[in-house]
Amino acid sequence: MASLKAPMTADQPPIRVIIAEDHPFAREGLELLLSADPYITIIGTSDSFVALLKHPGLADCEVLLLDVGGMGDGPMVMVSQLLRAAPQLRIVIFATSVDMAPELLNVGAIGYVAKDDP
Repeated sequence: MASLKAPMTADQPPIRVIIAEDHPFAREGLELLLSADPYITIIGTSDSFVALLKHPGLADCEVLLLDVGGMGDGPMVMVSQLLRAAPQLRIVIFATSVDMAPELLNVGAIGYVAKDDP
């Protein structure tokens, strides 16, 4: 079970985030929304699994917001590969369907947000 932490303070560095989303409109919207938060720094975006594995910011990323639809084949394998390449990652799945949620959580994602959630 994850531990609860105290709220962030001004002296803490912002959380470094990469947004991986294949739809440019959604990717840009998420980037705009999240970059407005002073506790978040967007260090990059990606539009495919292949590009994500090669992303220069992956080693410094703390949170990966990952859309699994349209990013390429094998989301479970991809999450495992990402965690091997960058074990510090906390992967939050952002997808249209919750069908794969249990499997993705079992391979290491820490959260799952359905795009149609209010």
